[in-house]
Amino acid sequence: MPYAVEGDIRRHMGRYSDGWPPALGKPPTVADGLAFADTASGTIDAILNDRGVETPVIAPLSFVNFLRDLSAIYAASLIAAALFPQAAGPGSTTLHEFLMKQYRLGLDDLRKGDVIPDVIGVSGSQLPRSYWTTNPTDEDGNETTIPVFSRGMLW
Repeated sequence: MPYAVEGDIRRHMGRYSDGWPPALGKPPTVADGLAFADTASGTIDAILNDRGVETPVIAPLSFVNFLRDLSAIYAASLIAAALFPQAAGPGSTTLHEFLMKQYRLGLDDLRKGDVIPDVIGVSGSQLPRSYWTTNPTDEDGNETTIPVFSRGMLW
């Protein structure tokens, strides 16, 4: 189930959305754009499943909106690459390069867990942790410190 619909994709294409879909049924069609959004949603859901989040996400609304925008940005990027390959942005970047960078940054944030809200039921054991976070004290109740390893240390 895609998080984004046609209107969301058009919103991220900005003024270039008037040129989509091209005349005479040439690709990328609206169906192509929705298929791109569906592909992005599948990638997003795979990352979320790996993080222990049940998909498709239906709450909280702010997180669903983030996922919707991420999916729409991916679709808008592929559509813009097909329709408007010329440079259009700051530093002579193309619109599709700008959008794809935003999409990849969003995926990185999902992989790190930075944008996943606590209210969706991900337990702390499913998020990345270090040994020192999991074991703040040793068996005697003393605060653990990061050990110093030297070349001469024997195991």
